[in-house]
Amino acid sequence: PFSYVISYSFANDYGPNPLQLCYGAAQETGHAFGMADHSFEFISDGRSACSDPMSYRANCLSNGQRFFRNEAAFCGDFNKTPCNCSGMNSHLKLLTALGPGTSIVPAPTLMMKAPVAGPIQAGAVVTGNSSSKRGVARVELWLNDWKWGDTKGVPFNQMNQPAADYTIPIPAEVPDGVIDVVMIAKDDIGVETRSPAITVTKGAACTSAASCLPGMKCEAGKCFWEPAVGGIGDTCTYPQYCVSGICLGEPGDQVCTKTCIPNTDSCPEDYECVASGASGACFPKEDKPGCGCNAGRGAAVQSALLALGFVLLLRRRRKR
Repeated sequence: PFSYVISYSFANDYGPNPLQLCYGAAQETGHAFGMADHSFEFISDGRSACSDPMSYRANCLSNGQRFFRNEAAFCGDFNKTPCNCSGMNSHLKLLTALGPGTSIVPAPTLMMKAPVAGPIQAGAVVTGNSSSKRGVARVELWLNDWKWGDTKGVPFNQMNQPAADYTIPIPAEVPDGVIDVVMIAKDDIGVETRSPAITVTKGAACTSAASCLPGMKCEAGKCFWEPAVGGIGDTCTYPQYCVSGICLGEPGDQVCTKTCIPNTDSCPEDYECVASGASGACFPKEDKPGCGCNAGRGAAVQSALLALGFVLLLRRRRKR
């Protein structure tokens, strides 16, 4: 059983602002459930962690509702400092301590504004307007049931994250054909809203898979990939085979993997996060001495994940 403790927040220290009292009570409760540190800035892009009650920073949401964020953060009070424990993701830490719950925060709102149904030209963009009480973490562009792009939510101001238009270009490499266009708005814990599909046509409808991309099929004039089925560690030849959308390794020896944050439990059991900087990918753990076998490490392979924003150094595992 979990050992509960009592924490105190003294209301007289917070003046007439009930939000400041809520921030303090939430932060002390977070400490009671195992968070020894404070969040300073998010690892992915250096944004202030001011939207999380585990942060002392006040350059956003000083008068708005904060939430325990499902995003890895550097630690620190008023300056970035080393974490006392294994990094900060306040949502995951509470999830580990207390188990899953059911969010009472409404899903994001989303209205796709462009394009309209019919022919589109090369260079067309997709635009939708979205907002969320918790905050829009990202808006994604899906074409024929595959994600082709996304964009992050706009910054928070002192009261909230304002409703905003999100524009994502249709990539030039999308093959000609009939295209069902969908936008998806998500908050940081994955609660999402999908727009109704808008059907457009780029160039001419496909007549065979020869005019599509590797692994695609052509049916009803649409180039599309079948739903991804490859799990972590499965052999792959193109990224869209993998549920994660990531297929990495040396030519002829590629496997499905997923992104991870080093020094956290973000990989499945028996996998470890192979890191380059603040990011990484999950690969099978090295065989340990005494297991009855000789394990060696193959030549290092460098794979550029430009769409993910980092260059990852991959190490192949292979028994001799």
